[in-house]
Amino acid sequence: MKKLVILCYLFLQSIGIHAQHIKDTVVIFIDNELELLIAIDDYDHLRENDQVSSILNQFQTYMSNITNQLNPDFAELITYYPDSSISVQPREQKNIFLIKGEKLKNTGKRDKAVIKLEKISITLTSNDLSTIENKPLTSCFEKMLLLLPEKSRMSRKLYYQCQDEELSIIEDKSKINYATGGDILEINAGVGASVVKNQLVGDFTFTLGLGFNKKGVLRSKPYASINLMYDFSEGNKMNINTFLNIGHNWGLSKKIDEAALIGLELGYLISRNGDLFEENTFRFGINYVLPSGFDISPQVYMGDEFKRFYPGIRMGFTF
Repeated sequence: MKKLVILCYLFLQSIGIHAQHIKDTVVIFIDNELELLIAIDDYDHLRENDQVSSILNQFQTYMSNITNQLNPDFAELITYYPDSSISVQPREQKNIFLIKGEKLKNTGKRDKAVIKLEKISITLTSNDLSTIENKPLTSCFEKMLLLLPEKSRMSRKLYYQCQDEELSIIEDKSKINYATGGDILEINAGVGASVVKNQLVGDFTFTLGLGFNKKGVLRSKPYASINLMYDFSEGNKMNINTFLNIGHNWGLSKKIDEAALIGLELGYLISRNGDLFEENTFRFGINYVLPSGFDISPQVYMGDEFKRFYPGIRMGFTF
């Protein structure tokens, strides 16, 4: 029982890390003097969340009370915990110069303010944060919401300019954007848990695949992967068995950037440790991958020169 608890804990911790990963970034440059950066797991959530507007208003109100404590000659870091505290401390001073022909222009110090929220990270950067109380933070943010593009399944970096409270989009960068229609090379890692011979087995997987797209829709993806499966024998000794796999997934959706997949996979045990698997073990699996990255795979293991067959099932996440 203790071994199962340890494996469950490791698996849930991995899921938690995956779930908390911040992927989307929205940057607004305000009046060429202030950068407002918002990081969130999915920027679609900003449309239905009025917390950011409220927090920005609160922060500006509090800043008006502490601007006389800011030193205009040094870079400072302001940390705001909503409904809790605001701290001001020196930060590392950097001298940044822009090169224009044979001349150098000193861009000045950089003040930074960080607003700590549970699921959203807000960072404000400026040469002088003492002027922040007069900036249209809320107005620019709310106008940005009206220009947010339709969300794709991949993470995005969006850049806007807000000049005299007039907002325009500068750039939309995606880490990977299937809408371009090009084929892509993917390197992924994943964590999972399997049930084999009535034992719960954890694993780490590393995958190299090639995605073929047509008009922005993922059609198929052949791949090769290494799967490290770990279990515990008597005395809590960890055994690691390594499978080398080849497989092919096919897209189930006809929508751009929605990669629900189904596929087939064949694996071979290239490194054996412990007694969970026999020498020369093969396995065959059917994969079903959801757009969220969660996958489930019923499997059949074949050992003892194909004289023994036994089922297994794996569930996991791909990063």
